[in-house]
Amino acid sequence: MILEDLGEFIAVQDRLFGPVPNIEGNINDPLFVSDQLVLVPLIRPFCIGKIVDFILKINDSTFKRNLLQKGLYKSPILIHRLYERGFYSIEEVSSYLSEHMIPTALLIFLNYIPQNMIILKKVVFSNSFSKFADHFMKTPELLDDYLKYGFKKGSIEYSIKYDDLSMLKYFTSLPTFQKDQQIDWGYIEWSSKPHSLSMISVSAFFGSINCFKYLMLNGFSINLAVARSAVRGGNFDIIHECHHHVQDISSCMIDASSFMRFDVFEWISSISTNIEPEAILTHSIRVISFFLRNGLDVDYKGNFGITAFHEACSMNNLPLMKFLYDNGANIENINKYHS
Repeated sequence: MILEDLGEFIAVQDRLFGPVPNIEGNINDPLFVSDQLVLVPLIRPFCIGKIVDFILKINDSTFKRNLLQKGLYKSPILIHRLYERGFYSIEEVSSYLSEHMIPTALLIFLNYIPQNMIILKKVVFSNSFSKFADHFMKTPELLDDYLKYGFKKGSIEYSIKYDDLSMLKYFTSLPTFQKDQQIDWGYIEWSSKPHSLSMISVSAFFGSINCFKYLMLNGFSINLAVARSAVRGGNFDIIHECHHHVQDISSCMIDASSFMRFDVFEWISSISTNIEPEAILTHSIRVISFFLRNGLDVDYKGNFGITAFHEACSMNNLPLMKFLYDNGANIENINKYHS
């Protein structure tokens, strides 16, 4: 049963994952549960193995179908891991991909798609992913690296993500090393705006404390962009260092809320004189309660006229819808998408 499985998840989440998102919603609704779980690998990259182990315990056809549909768009690497563990067949994946052309997912499953669905392979080569698909086809071991690590093993990106200080020192000692080099997110691993970050921002996001300190001591500047990456990553040692340099990190409330770093959100709110109203557009009753206590309109509209109630509806979060309604939310508000 979904309820029992998710109850177990809530009970052991801190022990298994550290500070992962709290599930606040209808834990007996397979649609809601799958929507929530597909987010975890996006904001907790190192949790994917344990999330896969947990998902394998859930036996519900609605959950399985919705997770496949949402996962291929948002976290295809999660679906690939589940496919490897037998949770999905290649026929199930191919059937959905034949109707929904998702470049990253097509790229991941390129070598698994049956020959009678060769048309799917042609799609990969006809869009902006063509040069990457061609590269991966010629060097399949590179695709394996991206699937396992998010980056090419042994690269400077890999060294920073996995906090391999000796490897990073090697790269920075090379005469070709450029301090202003930007790191692009892997084509397979989920990417966050902006699409490329400074090396110290990447170390902040992944909580790579040794690489972060090394880069900082070697002249890499800490600015608001680095602080935002640190808040998204949730490593308090790095966050405190960023706060020492940036001072006002109130705008990082949005990042803490979006990446479900509720402990970081509460800390920022405790030290900030300003609040960032855009952070109310979250799926956490705890965060929204904070804003309501501080006088923010429950119908605050963000980009495209989206309100917290719209966000709750998009995730089928009935308890949050009820909470907002009970606190005066206008359920007839229309956003730019006419929803």
